[in-house]
Amino acid sequence: MKHSASIQPLPLDTADAARSIFNIENVYLSIGDQIDQLFSDLNLAGLDSAGARQANALCILAMVTIFQFAENLPDRLAVESLRTRTDWKYALHLSLVSPGLKPAALCEFRQQLLSNSSGQPVFHEMLDRLARLGLLSPRTKNWSDAKSVLLDVCAISRVDLLAQAFHLTLEALAAYQIEYLREVTLPHWYERYHRMPAMLPRCASRQDLESQAGVIGKDTRHLLNAINNSDGMALSHIPEIQDLKRIYQQQFDQSGDQISWLVVCSYCSAMKLSSLHQ
Repeated sequence: MKHSASIQPLPLDTADAARSIFNIENVYLSIGDQIDQLFSDLNLAGLDSAGARQANALCILAMVTIFQFAENLPDRLAVESLRTRTDWKYALHLSLVSPGLKPAALCEFRQQLLSNSSGQPVFHEMLDRLARLGLLSPRTKNWSDAKSVLLDVCAISRVDLLAQAFHLTLEALAAYQIEYLREVTLPHWYERYHRMPAMLPRCASRQDLESQAGVIGKDTRHLLNAINNSDGMALSHIPEIQDLKRIYQQQFDQSGDQISWLVVCSYCSAMKLSSLHQ
């Protein structure tokens, strides 16, 4: 069965708010004004090989993923943008009080689509049509391959997740064991991690992100090894340390003294579908 985008009518509160802030040249307002016709001929059900989601939900997930790609946003910041940005809500015809998405929903959508070769042409057609409206700059973005776009968004989200986990672990140790943290901290850590998320290069290529992940991975290994060797301090129970260890194990392959960043982390590979809404 063929599904249209099934986008809801533009809510009056969103229309009034967005038009009072942005002018008609805003690309997201242009998308919102044309969205009823933009994808009406596409079989959006093809984006979901499991058939578990409605066309409207699939359209929103795909468009948010493309918005992320356009602005180099990890899942965490994309969800925040969806919650707070009136122009995004206008583009997607969402109410100002829309509950939004969980970061995991974006990751789940990508991972399913990466293994769904029949759905990738549908996603690419959406990407191409939004590009023609001016969302993507041909000088700064290459959207010729849907799989590459999905992996780019995945990469910045994974690096952001790893960096956030490391940052939160340092904060937890500063609260619980400040003297121990001073003993194990490497000289560059404060400058590298004290301001988040500014440390992530917003326009980085996937190669740059892989390099960034490698740097954080080595810092993470150093810290986790130090924690494992901390006799009698019982640090492993701290939730932030448990989260960091889990994320590190999901994202890296270790061979002796060498670590390599996985193309797709083990968490993504094993992830199952969950609810779209908070």
